[in-house]
Amino acid sequence: MQRGAAASLHAALASVDQDAAGPRRALRRSRRREQLRAAALVLPLFVFLAACFVVPIGAMLSRGVIDADIARILPTVTAALKRWDGRDLPPESAYAALIADIRAAREAGTLASAATRLNYDVPGFRTLLFSVGRQLPADLSGSARDALIGIDPKWGERETWAAIRRAGGPVTDFYLLGALDLRRDADGSIAGAPQEQRVFRDVLGRTLWISASYWAIRSRTSLLRNRRDARDCCFSWCCCRSGPHSSCAPSPGSCCCRRKAFSTACSCRLG
Repeated sequence: MQRGAAASLHAALASVDQDAAGPRRALRRSRRREQLRAAALVLPLFVFLAACFVVPIGAMLSRGVIDADIARILPTVTAALKRWDGRDLPPESAYAALIADIRAAREAGTLASAATRLNYDVPGFRTLLFSVGRQLPADLSGSARDALIGIDPKWGERETWAAIRRAGGPVTDFYLLGALDLRRDADGSIAGAPQEQRVFRDVLGRTLWISASYWAIRSRTSLLRNRRDARDCCFSWCCCRSGPHSSCAPSPGSCCCRRKAFSTACSCRLG
């Protein structure tokens, strides 16, 4: 008999759960529709913010760390210099690769872009690349190293080749260091820029100094204004109301007033 009662109770509870499952599912669907409706209302604003702020700012910031022009215009010499240890001059294959890349870039009309980018790092690099493009013989016989050094002795300096390797990308810290008047030398170490090129750090220092001075003056002015307003409020409120509902008792540097109508007191002492 007890078993039958337990089975009946279990069946009743199962029936109640089944009856309550339907409203719960309907409630979840209703809440889901409300969430989707709210998301649909916010979606246009999110798209607008992403299109007008996030994407442009991200693109601008990415240009400060992405450097892919040299690898695209001078791909052969860029790949050759990645295997260069930087201690001595690069091997003969790097010189030959540079000659091939300069000829290909000159025919494609992209040599100016590479020269401009390298000229940011080493002043005079634009003239160096264009002089090679003009003076290279059509049929090169002999050593590519001797041919380039014969055109300009700078091709026999490590710094010239280190500049090409630094610009090989795909990411770079050249622009970030340049904003602080810093650069990387031929060994890859961070060093100060030449004295005639140091402009950003002075400008940044002056900007921070002007901002700090303006903040200090503004804070001092605001403090004096608040003290003057507190003094004027105290005397006009406490000492200048002499009607039947107030009594004033001014004293040097302070004033007290008790308003009998509201049974409140105010006091003020000026420093």
